[in-house]
Amino acid sequence: MEIITIKVTTTTVIVLDGKVKGSRLKYAAPGLEIYITGQCPVCKRDKIHYHAMQQAIARHIPLSQLKSYGWV
Repeated sequence: MEIITIKVTTTTVIVLDGKVKGSRLKYAAPGLEIYITGQCPVCKRDKIHYHAMQQAIARHIPLSQLKSYGWV
């Protein structure tokens, strides 16, 4: 099981290895969990989705198996 965190700041979106303290689960697939930390405004959601999909593709996980949680 691989665990990564997407850190969102006012100017950047960074992908980190492991779970960062205070992060929350937003995406899951078989063998992959993606956590988010920081503010996730609506205008940055496309960037966050893009990074999550790219991480799944890099690990040879079909995008149809990537599930997102907690978005309103």
